[in-house]
Amino acid sequence: MWWTGQNLDRTRRDSAGASWHFLVWHDHVDGVYLQRVYFWNEDRTDSGVVELGSDATLHVKQLKVLIKKLVADADLRDKHHRRLKWPVRRYYGQYETLD
Repeated sequence: MWWTGQNLDRTRRDSAGASWHFLVWHDHVDGVYLQRVYFWNEDRTDSGVVELGSDATLHVKQLKVLIKKLVADADLRDKHHRRLKWPVRRYYGQYETLD
Protein backbone atom coordinates (compact mmCIF):
# COMPACT_ATOMS: atom_id res chain seq x y z
CA MET A 1 0.00 0.00 0.00
CA TRP A 2 1.10 3.54 -0.65
CA TRP A 3 2.25 5.59 2.31
CA THR A 4 0.23 8.78 2.16
CA GLY A 5 0.63 11.73 4.44
CA GLN A 6 3.62 12.81 6.50
CA ASN A 7 5.04 14.59 3.43
CA LEU A 8 6.89 11.54 2.14
CA ASP A 9 5.39 12.06 -1.31
CA ARG A 10 6.04 15.77 -1.69
CA THR A 11 8.26 17.18 -4.44
CA ARG A 12 11.74 18.27 -3.40
CA ARG A 13 14.40 20.36 -5.15
CA ASP A 14 18.11 19.67 -5.36
CA SER A 15 20.83 22.32 -5.18
CA ALA A 16 20.63 22.88 -8.96
CA GLY A 17 16.88 23.52 -8.73
CA ALA A 18 15.77 20.23 -10.32
CA SER A 19 12.53 18.72 -8.99
CA TRP A 20 12.48 15.21 -7.52
CA HIS A 21 9.35 13.18 -6.88
CA PHE A 22 8.90 10.37 -4.36
CA LEU A 23 6.40 7.68 -3.46
CA VAL A 24 6.81 5.26 -0.56
CA TRP A 25 5.21 1.82 -0.69
CA HIS A 26 5.04 -0.54 2.30
CA ASP A 27 3.37 -3.83 3.16
CA HIS A 28 3.84 -7.29 4.62
CA VAL A 29 4.84 -9.93 2.05
CA ASP A 30 5.11 -13.54 3.18
CA GLY A 31 5.35 -12.36 6.79
CA VAL A 32 8.14 -9.87 6.04
CA TYR A 33 7.65 -6.11 6.24
CA LEU A 34 8.99 -4.35 3.14
CA GLN A 35 9.35 -0.73 2.11
CA ARG A 36 10.14 0.75 -1.29
CA VAL A 37 11.06 4.36 -1.99
CA TYR A 38 10.41 5.22 -5.64
CA PHE A 39 12.02 8.37 -7.04
CA TRP A 40 12.24 10.24 -10.35
CA ASN A 41 13.14 13.64 -11.72
CA GLU A 42 10.71 16.00 -13.46
CA ASP A 43 11.32 14.73 -16.99
CA ARG A 44 11.54 11.07 -15.82
CA THR A 45 15.01 10.54 -17.26
CA ASP A 46 16.46 9.61 -13.87
CA SER A 47 14.44 7.19 -11.76
CA GLY A 48 14.83 4.31 -9.38
CA VAL A 49 13.73 2.51 -6.28
CA VAL A 50 15.30 1.73 -2.91
CA GLU A 51 13.99 -1.55 -1.49
CA LEU A 52 14.24 -2.13 2.24
CA GLY A 53 13.65 -5.55 3.81
CA SER A 54 12.47 -6.21 7.35
CA ASP A 55 15.95 -5.84 8.86
CA ALA A 56 16.45 -2.50 7.10
CA THR A 57 13.00 -0.88 7.26
CA LEU A 58 12.95 2.73 8.38
CA HIS A 59 10.84 4.95 10.60
CA VAL A 60 9.25 8.01 8.97
CA LYS A 61 12.05 10.31 10.15
CA GLN A 62 14.66 7.97 8.70
CA LEU A 63 12.72 7.70 5.42
CA LYS A 64 12.83 11.49 5.17
CA VAL A 65 16.60 11.41 5.71
CA LEU A 66 16.94 8.79 2.96
CA ILE A 67 14.85 10.96 0.62
CA LYS A 68 17.04 13.99 1.36
CA LYS A 69 20.13 11.90 0.59
CA LEU A 70 18.61 10.74 -2.70
CA VAL A 71 17.95 14.35 -3.68
CA ALA A 72 21.49 15.45 -2.83
CA ASP A 73 23.58 12.46 -3.91
CA ALA A 74 23.74 11.44 -7.59
CA ASP A 75 25.91 8.42 -6.72
CA LEU A 76 23.22 7.10 -4.37
CA ARG A 77 20.59 7.59 -7.08
CA ASP A 78 22.83 5.75 -9.56
CA LYS A 79 23.20 2.87 -7.11
CA HIS A 80 19.40 2.44 -7.02
CA HIS A 81 18.71 3.39 -10.64
CA ARG A 82 15.84 1.56 -12.29
CA ARG A 83 13.65 2.47 -15.24
CA LEU A 84 10.14 2.84 -13.92
CA LYS A 85 6.80 2.44 -15.65
CA TRP A 86 4.29 5.27 -15.51
CA PRO A 87 2.07 5.92 -13.66
CA VAL A 88 4.04 4.50 -10.74
CA ARG A 89 1.00 4.02 -8.50
CA ARG A 90 -0.69 1.79 -11.07
CA TYR A 91 2.28 -0.39 -11.98
CA TYR A 92 3.81 -0.84 -8.53
CA GLY A 93 0.79 -0.85 -6.20
CA GLN A 94 1.09 -4.60 -5.57
CA TYR A 95 4.27 -6.37 -4.56
CA GLU A 96 6.20 -7.97 -7.38
CA THR A 97 9.85 -8.85 -7.57
CA LEU A 98 11.79 -6.04 -9.20
CA ASP A 99 13.43 -6.96 -12.51
